[in-house]
Amino acid sequence: QVKEAYELLKDPVRRKAFDEGKDPRKFDPRPVAIDAIIGYMFQHIQNVGTVDIIEGITVQVHEELKRVNQALHEGDKQKKNLHKVQKKFKYKGRERNILGDALDAQIHRIETMMEDARRKRESMNYALDLLEDYEDIHEVMAKSYITFSGSGSSTTF
Repeated sequence: QVKEAYELLKDPVRRKAFDEGKDPRKFDPRPVAIDAIIGYMFQHIQNVGTVDIIEGITVQVHEELKRVNQALHEGDKQKKNLHKVQKKFKYKGRERNILGDALDAQIHRIETMMEDARRKRESMNYALDLLEDYEDIHEVMAKSYITFSGSGSSTTF
């Protein structure tokens, strides 16, 4: 229970949920998704300019999702390999099983990283949902084709 309480206090999202009387075990992807979108937006503006910001952010979110899914796949492979190693030897000594403890710690570390990756994936999927509510100014202009008529000529913007 002490370890669980420490993990709760260490995670700002879960701690905030606990402070607000909500179930801290339930992950809320919104804060991470919003932070990612805002960060990607400013990164896109600085690196590329203002051309098609929404599409640029969406591409970055998809790239992050790809990295997260690759990390989850690698984590699964590593965990399976460690479990195979655990089954290959039995400890018969009277002292502490340092190899077994090391394997257990590594498996726990991988499981923690995978849980973080699952949360990140959930957040990035939520970010994609949020981005669907936006239209880039280029799309708006392409749809509207505002034509101004003047002294015998017309201009399309």
